[in-house]
Amino acid sequence: MTPFGQIEGRLQANYGLLVAPGGGELVELPKQPSAMNGIQRTGKLTLDATGTLKGEVTEVRVGDRAWSQRWALRTVTKDSDRIKPIESLLAGSLSSFQITRASVTNLQLTDLPFGFDYSFQANNYAKNAGSLILVRPRVIGSKSTDCWRQKNLAIFRSNSRDRCATLTALKLSCPWV
Repeated sequence: MTPFGQIEGRLQANYGLLVAPGGGELVELPKQPSAMNGIQRTGKLTLDATGTLKGEVTEVRVGDRAWSQRWALRTVTKDSDRIKPIESLLAGSLSSFQITRASVTNLQLTDLPFGFDYSFQANNYAKNAGSLILVRPRVIGSKSTDCWRQKNLAIFRSNSRDRCATLTALKLSCPWV
């Protein structure tokens, strides 16, 4: 069920037929701000001297992103199956990992943002290459853009209609830093 006042993304900035006993009227549907649809991931990440990455992540989904995840989990009964979306996300980002803790928030409460809270560990995330250490610049996710063609990355703008923010705090506890 969609909370009152929230319109599915494909219906926004469109027209709808309002039907009443005395007749109908075509009304313009509003476009909601991007803050009403998207995913926000906040993570605390630690990279140790052995190249092991440990992370605690809180993911909040709103709008269509929350609705689609709730719909996908509507028939899931086992807690171990509820974390499959987290496993899929991490599997696309990390070559090897273990989920150490995971929970789903507000699955049934549709008036509140849906979310995942989880912790993971990825052994051998950082690789030594002589006097260099190699790490993947994006820890979670594989969203790409053609920002490499931009001369000034500070002015790069995304054309996405939804909000996908990733905020991370990274702690390096390595002798080579």
